[in-house]
Amino acid sequence: MELVRATHGADLTIDRRDLAAPSFLVAGDTREGDASQWAVVPRIEQIAEQTEFMVIASDVIYPAGGVDDYENKFFRPYEGYPRPIYAVPGNHDWYDGLTGFTYHLCGQRTPPPKVDNGPRSVVGRLL
Repeated sequence: MELVRATHGADLTIDRRDLAAPSFLVAGDTREGDASQWAVVPRIEQIAEQTEFMVIASDVIYPAGGVDDYENKFFRPYEGYPRPIYAVPGNHDWYDGLTGFTYHLCGQRTPPPKVDNGPRSVVGRLL
């Protein structure tokens, strides 16, 4: 897998005008490293040679985009895809402040700190 980091300009634009009539694969909400995600991997690998790149459009990592989840939920499932992979974050990638996404896919130099927020609670008021 060729991971294309955002090194194509400050605005994160990736210019593929080099491709006259590109053929590409689009995947979205690629799940959480479970059987539902792995079920489509053989088909992706089967058609890989017919494409120039893949775009993951939204929710690269479920459930919360954590930096430590990329190995099992992004790198391993798509390691057999021999073309560049581009990604656009979705709402689940923002749950950690987009730190996992920017570290792994945008070339952030240092890993984000691990945050333990403890158990979640709902703050409200009874009337």
